[in-house]
Amino acid sequence: MRATLVVVAVIWICGGIALAQVGMGNELVVDLTKPQEATNHASWGADCCLTNTARGLGVGDNAGTSANGWIHTKPLAVAIHNEPAQHLNLRVTIEYAPSEPSSTQRKAPFPTYVFARYSPDLKHWSTWHFIESLEKTVTFYTKFIGLDEILFQGRLVVPRSERVEFEKEYFKFTSRRKTSDQEEFVNDLIKREPKFFERSLPFIGYVEVLFEGSVKAGVPIKKLKVEASCTLSGMNFLGNDRSPWRFKAP
Repeated sequence: MRATLVVVAVIWICGGIALAQVGMGNELVVDLTKPQEATNHASWGADCCLTNTARGLGVGDNAGTSANGWIHTKPLAVAIHNEPAQHLNLRVTIEYAPSEPSSTQRKAPFPTYVFARYSPDLKHWSTWHFIESLEKTVTFYTKFIGLDEILFQGRLVVPRSERVEFEKEYFKFTSRRKTSDQEEFVNDLIKREPKFFERSLPFIGYVEVLFEGSVKAGVPIKKLKVEASCTLSGMNFLGNDRSPWRFKAP
């Protein structure tokens, strides 16, 4: 896992005060050519005959062999430890390792689908959200024209109505404590209302990705890469700690 930080904009507001908008990126790579290492980041399975080799996760090279497989990543912490995300941009790359050069005669190993879900505390999760493939043609069993990877891209957004109660409580907290630290606020909130996240998922602290697709002979899956990015207020970037969100349900 890796985190990146970049200041993407500065907004001027009344009184000559500048508020920086900060872009935060987090990354998870599941290298299926190294299965022992990969189990630290994901789990996987299929309806039959799926194996790991030095080339990745596949069903061998015997023509006509296939399996309906899945890869479920472990939670990726996002944003920053004292300010979670309200929206999250996702890029998911599925990289294949064909046993022979791609050609217009080979069928692509599809259909392939990617879903994502989010959580504030690793216990309470949203439903799965479909993430669109940028390769529009792959859904329709088109030719495998030089395609060694597929890119999926989408956005998870928390509805405004889901945040109303959380933000009311946060305003009371900041007025009382004179701090904008949301990690401190969430710890305080859950001590007072342990079941708060059972009725509301007001932000994104963690994300999981689920891949489902047909794995064909001769085309093992080499890697699954998740890139998650968001824009934060910049109010909580005063110290040196750039670790991602870390609150967990008691």
